[in-house]
Amino acid sequence: MTLPLKIWRGLMTVSEPIRARHLRRRVAIGKEQAERLCERYGEATAARPDGRLLWVHAASNGEALASLPLIDTLCAETPELRVLVTTFTVTGADLIAKQAPHVIHQFKPSEDPKAVARFLDHWRPDLALFVESEFWPNLIAETAKRGTIMAQVNGHLSSGSARGWRMARRSFRELMQMLATRLVKSETIKARMVALGMPADSIHVTGDLKASRPLQRPNAETLARFEDELGDRPVFLAASTHPGEEEAVLTAHETVAARVPNLLTIIAPRHERRGDDIEKLIRERGLTVARRSKGQTSIGASIYLADTTGEMPLWYAVSPITFVGAGWGESGGHNPLEAAQLDSAVLSGPRVYASQAAYDRLNSAGAVRFVEDAEDLSNTLNELTDETGHPTDVALNMAQAAELAAAPDPAPLNRTMAHLRPLVEKAFR
Repeated sequence: MTLPLKIWRGLMTVSEPIRARHLRRRVAIGKEQAERLCERYGEATAARPDGRLLWVHAASNGEALASLPLIDTLCAETPELRVLVTTFTVTGADLIAKQAPHVIHQFKPSEDPKAVARFLDHWRPDLALFVESEFWPNLIAETAKRGTIMAQVNGHLSSGSARGWRMARRSFRELMQMLATRLVKSETIKARMVALGMPADSIHVTGDLKASRPLQRPNAETLARFEDELGDRPVFLAASTHPGEEEAVLTAHETVAARVPNLLTIIAPRHERRGDDIEKLIRERGLTVARRSKGQTSIGASIYLADTTGEMPLWYAVSPITFVGAGWGESGGHNPLEAAQLDSAVLSGPRVYASQAAYDRLNSAGAVRFVEDAEDLSNTLNELTDETGHPTDVALNMAQAAELAAAPDPAPLNRTMAHLRPLVEKAFR
């Protein structure tokens, strides 16, 4: 083990009391579930099922969504397979509970080696898949010690993370070499790993698994009720927004509402726990707001705060134009395909490297507009809406192109499965 990894292991051991206080603070602000806090210490709240166990670790919503078509395919091909999914976030846990109730969910244990050991001793996974960029050194190292076959799927490595790992190239290589294979989303990510010393032939570009996810339609009855509530009101959606983006969205709303007073803007934040802060921000702008989490309707409100989980298909389905968040900062943009599949034209900031392949598909089809800032968003939204606030022909053509361009692509899933089948056979024979 390299010196940086040894230092990390030691720090994670001695800092456990500090993390315990941090976890209690997270409980207080709704980022942890008090009744399941023991899972952070590696103590299971569910029994290990008999037979072979696949463990999938996905940090949050995006990684969990990417893993779902893979989990479904693996279970279809190996019916006796049992699946454990771990996430870091509560929102990831909620998503798994709603969209994959047939799997077992646990929260990821902390990096304290004792917590990791408790977790692994209880679950004893036969095959472990780490989704995207979940490089937790102690978790990977302890899993490797137990002889569990591991793989990275839908692999991601941001430019910032790559810069950070340059100071510990040997440690990066040591961790990556513990994995049986590395399946990444793009040639750019592969190049970053090669620059950190990984052999090119040990990394396989399989594409983004999110592109293989089947179309997720909203509940028909819920959609019908909300459409009745809307009537003929024009709608604009801001999806998966982050701090700082809501201000720009509200500015765009005010700009368009100056000529279309009945415009309804729906804000669906990336983290629904921010609902109180966003509501305060809206009220400070003098705008009326209703909240989904409180059971309030959109009638009479200028802004509808969709601060719930599991309902994004509903908002995409009622919104002909969607601003997808995270394209202005260092997050690299969120996946736009769900919006596009449900016939919504896409707007985004230009920094979308984390979902580059998806945006390239939409951009090639003329289905996305990149906006630089709040003023650009306001101007673009004005351009794409007519005097009644409804989409212009240009916006409707964008939405139609988006729906066609975002049709589920089986290729990333097929390529991923081609590499995983030999590992599944080896792990479960």
